[in-house]
Amino acid sequence: MFGVGWLFLRGRAMTETDWLATTDPCKVAKFCRGRVEPLRFRWLALDWVGRIRQFIPEEDDRRYFDAFAAWMAGTGEHPDQVCPGPHYHALVIWVHYVESAIVSVEWLRRNDPMTASAWAAESLAEYRPRGEGESIDATKTHRPRSAKKLAILKAEQDERQRRERMAWEERHDRVRREFCEQFRCVSGDPFRPVAFDPRWLSETAVALATGIYAERAFDRMPILADALEEAGCDDADVLSHCRGPGPHVRGCWVVDRVLGKE
Repeated sequence: MFGVGWLFLRGRAMTETDWLATTDPCKVAKFCRGRVEPLRFRWLALDWVGRIRQFIPEEDDRRYFDAFAAWMAGTGEHPDQVCPGPHYHALVIWVHYVESAIVSVEWLRRNDPMTASAWAAESLAEYRPRGEGESIDATKTHRPRSAKKLAILKAEQDERQRRERMAWEERHDRVRREFCEQFRCVSGDPFRPVAFDPRWLSETAVALATGIYAERAFDRMPILADALEEAGCDDADVLSHCRGPGPHVRGCWVVDRVLGKE
C-alpha cells in the first residue's frame, strides 16, 4: 500500500510521526523513492548542489552541474546533451563532505535530483572549515613552561575545541533540519496523498499559483489557500500547508498541483 512505509528505522517501519520528525536527508529521500517523482525536486537540487559546488573536486562534475543550472534557467540544453557520459569515481575520499558532494553529482547524472539534493545537504552539513576541530598539543607548541602554565594552556585548548564542536553540531543539525523541511514542502506527506478536484482550479487560484511559482512569492500562499477554499477545496492538508509557516520553496507540492506540474 502507498501509505505504508517500508523504510526500516532501527528495525521498524517508518511511521508518519517519523516522517514528520526526521532530520536525516537521505532517509527522507530513500523513503520517497518510488513514491514521489524525482524530477519534482529539480529546483531543490539546483539550490542544494549549488551550495556545495565548491566541494566538488572533479572539473567535469562541476561542468555537469553548471550545464544543469543553465538547463533549469532555460538558457542551455539538458546536461546529458552537452557533457560527457556518466562519470563514476573510484571513491578514494579525502573527507566525508567531499565524498557526499561526489555522490550528489552522480545521482544528478542518473536523472535523480531528489537523491542528489539529499546528498548535497549531507555534504553541506558535514563540512568543517580547514583547521577547525584539529587537536594541538600545547606541551609541544610552546617553549618549556611551568606545569601550571601548561595546564592553563591545555584547559584553554580544550574549551576552544568544545566551543568549535558545539558550533559545528549546531550548524550540522540546522542544515539537515532546513533541508528536510524544504524536502517535505516539495514531496507533501506520502502518508496522506491528496486527490485534487479539478473544480478547485479556478482562474484566480491558477493565476495566484503562477505568480507564486514565477516570482517565488511565497508570502502569497495564504491568499492561494483562500482562493482554493472559495473554489470548494476543503482538504485540511492543502489549506494548512498554504497557511502554515513554511518554509516554502519552488516545487511546493500544492503550487505544482494547481499548475498541473505533476
